[in-house]
Amino acid sequence: MTSIILGIGSASGDIGQAISHILYSNDSIVQAVAFDKSPRHNTRFKQINKSPGFQSQSFGSWLRLFLLANEVTHYVPCSEPEMRYLPTYLPLVDMVKVIWAGQQIFELFDNKSTGSQYLEDNGFYVPKQYGIDILEQEFSTPVVVKPRRSSGSRSVHVCTSRPQLVAAVSNTNEPIIQQFIPYNNNEFTVGVHRTSAGDTKTIVLLRNLEEGRTKSALVVKDEFMSSECVRLADLLKLDGSINVQIRKFDGTNYIFEVNPRFSSTLQGRHLLGFRDFMWSVGLEPQMSQNEIDKSVGISISRNSLGKFEISGR
Repeated sequence: MTSIILGIGSASGDIGQAISHILYSNDSIVQAVAFDKSPRHNTRFKQINKSPGFQSQSFGSWLRLFLLANEVTHYVPCSEPEMRYLPTYLPLVDMVKVIWAGQQIFELFDNKSTGSQYLEDNGFYVPKQYGIDILEQEFSTPVVVKPRRSSGSRSVHVCTSRPQLVAAVSNTNEPIIQQFIPYNNNEFTVGVHRTSAGDTKTIVLLRNLEEGRTKSALVVKDEFMSSECVRLADLLKLDGSINVQIRKFDGTNYIFEVNPRFSSTLQGRHLLGFRDFMWSVGLEPQMSQNEIDKSVGISISRNSLGKFEISGR
């Protein structure tokens, strides 16, 4: 196998932390060089180099020199802000393979409004989206206000009255207003990996949330949910990984978000046999769906250090 040197961007975040645990769970199988604009010592990387901010005019030249100096073969951007600026720098990093879902898919789903419209246009169920005129109306059921572009569950507001809604819209950057799908042990995160040849694998996790973050999860089998995620991957001609967030309500699977990147459950999925980071980089061949489905009924939980562990069956 050709020698692989990984460049890991935004390495101090949840996804960078997950990758560090995957790579160094035993002996390091590849060399990784990590960077972040705000380095923190919360990973197993030997060092996290400080980079300029992604929006800085110097970032592009810094990144190219960093990749060249470290002889990086594969570059893994790990945060939405990094990926938003990445198209500007892609011509400067053409000597390495970038591990992401690609510019078109990222830009589609980074904007939650256009992403939701795409899903609805293609026959998927999504929460209803409201126009700004709802501010002038009375409403009887909760609505959700969230930024058009955001990371994870930050800055998401559930509003049950007009004053709450007005305040949330006023305090949210580029707000969108959506139907609230109640949360009651009914939220799923689906890992989806598709090769360029069209071979798609999925893993369905029933999530237990704590402050908007996956605290624990149970692997479940849901043929229809999986098939819908495979259909979405085929429509997108995905070559890589995405993460689909779904709430099941009254028998309907509502896709409320598609993350066009690895998710913070990456390391937990790896423990369960869904090793999509390794597949994406080319370190391991993709497993069969039957092998992946052997994890159905197994639970994982996140410890105080942010690392997932097998917690039961």
